[in-house]
Amino acid sequence: MSECKVQGQVHVIEESKTFGQKGFRKRLVVLEQDKGRYTNYLPIDFTHDGCDRRQSLWDALSQPKSRSPRPLLDPSDPAVDPLADLPAMTVQEQVVADYQTLGLTLRPHPVSFYREHLQRLGATPAAQLANLPHRRQVRVAGLILLRQRPSTGNGITFATLEDETGTVNLVLYKSIWERFHAIARHSNAWFVRGRLESRHGVIHVVAQHLQDMQHELTHRVPSRDFQ
Repeated sequence: MSECKVQGQVHVIEESKTFGQKGFRKRLVVLEQDKGRYTNYLPIDFTHDGCDRRQSLWDALSQPKSRSPRPLLDPSDPAVDPLADLPAMTVQEQVVADYQTLGLTLRPHPVSFYREHLQRLGATPAAQLANLPHRRQVRVAGLILLRQRPSTGNGITFATLEDETGTVNLVLYKSIWERFHAIARHSNAWFVRGRLESRHGVIHVVAQHLQDMQHELTHRVPSRDFQ
C-alpha cells in the first residue's frame, strides 16, 4: 500500500457496508499523501446507513491526524468541533464522485440523467438499435469506453460507446476522424449521427458526424484508448 501513487491530498479509498449489531455500517478510509506515498490512515465507522458521502468525508477530515500520548488518568477530553451542516449530495453528484475516486459507479449511469434531453434530440438508446432496419440513419450518445485502430484497418478507428442501456460499436473512417479530430481524440462523451449497419446479428454505426458531450456530463471518465 505504501508504494501506491496517488494524486491530490485526500482520497476516499474504501467505502463498504457490513452488517453489525447496530445495523448496516459504513467504513470510510481517508488517506493523505507525502511525496506520492500514503502517510496517514483514518478509518472511520458510521453506525447507520443514512450518512451522506460529503458529510462522511467531512467527519473523517475532522479526526486528528495523529494521537499524542496522554497520561493514563488524564480525565480531559479533546475539544470537539461543532458539526458542519452540509447539504446532502444529489445522486448525480455521487455518480461524479464515484468516477473521480473509483473510476466507476454502481449507481445510475451518467447518461441516464440526460435521457430526456437526448430523446428530444432524437438519440436512440443502445438497446433499441437491434429493432431498427439496416442502413437506417440514427443518432446515439454516451461515454466512450474504448478507441482502437488496428494496423490492418486502413486508417479506420473503432470505438465503443456506452449509455445506460448497453454499448454501441462505432466505425470512424479516416476522413471522419480527421474532420472531428479534437472530439474524436480527446472527448470521452459523444453525440453521434451515422448509418446503422445491422446484418446477421452484428450491429454497428458508421459515424458521419460527432458532437462533444463532455461538458454536459460535467466530469471526465477515462477511456481505454488504443490498447
